[in-house]
Amino acid sequence: MHNRVRSLVLAGLVVAVVGVGVLIGQQVGAAGNDPGSQGDPLVAKSYVDQKIAGILDRLTSLENAVAALQKNQNQPAPSTPSPAPASKRGTVSGAYVNIRSGPGLNNKIITTASKGTGADILGSQNGWYNIRLSNGTAGWIAGWLFADH
Repeated sequence: MHNRVRSLVLAGLVVAVVGVGVLIGQQVGAAGNDPGSQGDPLVAKSYVDQKIAGILDRLTSLENAVAALQKNQNQPAPSTPSPAPASKRGTVSGAYVNIRSGPGLNNKIITTASKGTGADILGSQNGWYNIRLSNGTAGWIAGWLFADH
């Protein structure tokens, strides 16, 4: 009789464990995701990978646009001076001033002018004046050495 009770208890215990297992399995199945659904971890990872790829493509596009803008910014300004009013004049204010072939210290010196020399202003660019002296010589003078009227 003792063995029979033991067998019944053991059988009851097995039935209880299997019952609990079935209940847990149903709960996990209900909470889990079917393979291939959006909740499937592999599908979710694929979705995230696609979104990241799109973001990386956009980032690359933006980086290329910035590089193009920086390239354009580093190009020298056009050498055409901005137009000045027709009869605008000025006077050399430095003691002995170089008149250059272009607007900048790296350009060739074509002549010199002394303080008080008058000139017609043809245009200006980047702080430099494009001038024509009374002898007809045209060139560029630094704005800080020239007073316009």
